[in-house]
Amino acid sequence: MQDPEETETRYHTVIFIVTDDNGDGYIHHVTGDITAGMTYQPKQGKQPETSQTFHRKEFLGLVQKSKYPDEVNRVCMSVPPPHAQKRFNPQTMRYEQFKPDGSFYAPGEPRPKYFKCTEWTESKAIPALFQAGVLEQAQHSISFDDKAIDNLHG
Repeated sequence: MQDPEETETRYHTVIFIVTDDNGDGYIHHVTGDITAGMTYQPKQGKQPETSQTFHRKEFLGLVQKSKYPDEVNRVCMSVPPPHAQKRFNPQTMRYEQFKPDGSFYAPGEPRPKYFKCTEWTESKAIPALFQAGVLEQAQHSISFDDKAIDNLHG
């Protein structure tokens, strides 16, 4: 369900690693919400294009077979997931964004954008996988010793 405070359409963004010849593989993503916080959850998944919620995918590169799944999980688990960013304010009787120190923003006070699954995936997890040398730019054709990685929105 779309957050009522969001003005743009958002999609659940994940890292999908193809592990089977039929296009199935594993989803690496954070789950939860901004009131409770999120956790990293890898899980098995079907070929993304078969999902009713599929929006688009972007090929990112390759992971050597010897580094999967252990190194991918190690790096993704080292990236802090989005924490709780919104909670019930008994003074206003509404769920509101709160500051890192736990206090609520004053009316009209500038607020940062929420940090959700898309931000975790695109600005933290993917760069961490590249930096750790786990995810590599594809500079050769895909072989059966490599796992293709896609960034999915859906």
